[in-house]
Amino acid sequence: MNGDKQYPPGGYPPQPPPDQYPPQPPAWQQPVPPPVQKDGIGKYIAFAAIGCFGFLVFLGIAVFVIFRLTANPVKIVNDQLAAIRAGDLEKAYSYCSSDFKEQTNYQQFQDFLSSFPSLKNSKEFSSPNRSIENNVTKLTGTIESTSGPSISAEYHLKQETGSWKIQYMYFKSQGEQPKANSEQSPAQPAQPAAPSSAGNLSVYNLRIRKEPQGDDLIKVDIDFDLSGFSCETNTNCNVDVIQDLKTTGPDGSVQPELSKDAIQEWKKTVIGNTGSQSFNNWLKIPLSYPHGTYNVTLVARDQFSGKSAQASTTFEFP
Repeated sequence: MNGDKQYPPGGYPPQPPPDQYPPQPPAWQQPVPPPVQKDGIGKYIAFAAIGCFGFLVFLGIAVFVIFRLTANPVKIVNDQLAAIRAGDLEKAYSYCSSDFKEQTNYQQFQDFLSSFPSLKNSKEFSSPNRSIENNVTKLTGTIESTSGPSISAEYHLKQETGSWKIQYMYFKSQGEQPKANSEQSPAQPAQPAAPSSAGNLSVYNLRIRKEPQGDDLIKVDIDFDLSGFSCETNTNCNVDVIQDLKTTGPDGSVQPELSKDAIQEWKKTVIGNTGSQSFNNWLKIPLSYPHGTYNVTLVARDQFSGKSAQASTTFEFP
């Protein structure tokens, strides 16, 4: 058609004949593709670093929250210490819970505090170890004193009618030789200090420890101190004390399998310190038992003086 541009057959631009394409090198001369890059160890180190940083952040937040939640219980402890320093023991006793007062009367409370004269010159209680279990705040730390040794202390507090109250306290002067099985675990009222007069049989400082035994048992250790026992006449100090144990369950009924008269007899010659001795009894409770609050009462019967003494405490199961 006139005026129309004419294109050669095959389109534009013209393609060379097949035999005119540039020759291709053989396969063995083809360039080698770059190797596939594999992830190095640096990637995993980075992931680990991020994980550790995240854990530290979480831990810091958890510690901050715990210290915020336990600030008021620590204040109550220090308020009680301030009352002790001021010599106002009635006010100090008012910071204790109703459970505490049921098992430790005001006179026993005074006797307990008198065993630690450095409390009269105490500073504030510092507690680096804090926890909250079953609505009970547990504080472990140190009471410094301007005179006398520092005191290792443990407090358990719970809320009563909107206020924090002390339901358990345990003191040990630093530098004192630890007593056997002195670890504390459950919340329980303080026990009176050992009486100084001989012949006044007393069970005190009753404490509970729990330890899993396999998948279906809990071992409950019952540690306590005994003082005021009598020595057999005309002997260095032969003693004979029989211990009875009674346990009641969450419904208040006696648990026959966990109760026994003469569960242990202490019959020996005491050499050295005859003022007090530490003891241990234990129970093994199947997890199938009812869960809740158990009460244990330990009775000591002096076979030479005919006197007896007892103390009770509670523990949560499991």
